Amino acid sequence: MSVRACSTGVLAILVGCGSATCEPLDTDCAPLYAATFDEVHENTLQTSCGLGGGTCHSSEGGAAGLVLDGGPDAAYGALVDGGLVDLEAPECSSILDRVDPVNPGNSMPPGDMLSETERCAIRQWVSAGALR
Repeated sequence: MSVRACSTGVLAILVGCGSATCEPLDTDCAPLYAATFDEVHENTLQTSCGLGGGTCHSSEGGAAGLVLDGGPDAAYGALVDGGLVDLEAPECSSILDRVDPVNPGNSMPPGDMLSETERCAIRQWVSAGALR
């Protein structure tokens, strides 16, 4: 069973669900840690995308203009204000297409996907309204 699916149009895959039809998130999973932004930031985003396991979204890398190592408030703003988290339609949040992609070739971080338990925590956080 897919944990999430968007329409299969190329544009939908590249930029997230956007105006595509999105299916409800499967949040019936066991997260690695509590599904709060602080936990997601500290245990996954910062370590896998910012300074820890990769530097793509560090202050030095800043891939796609996204910086995740400037502290939790800055990272939250970058995700929500930057449009990667859709507060009105969480199931259509672009961050989910990056970490839990319909097409695994588009997964972030590149190479090794996040563990299912990390992806579960992110899905649950987004589904619950991406609270700060």
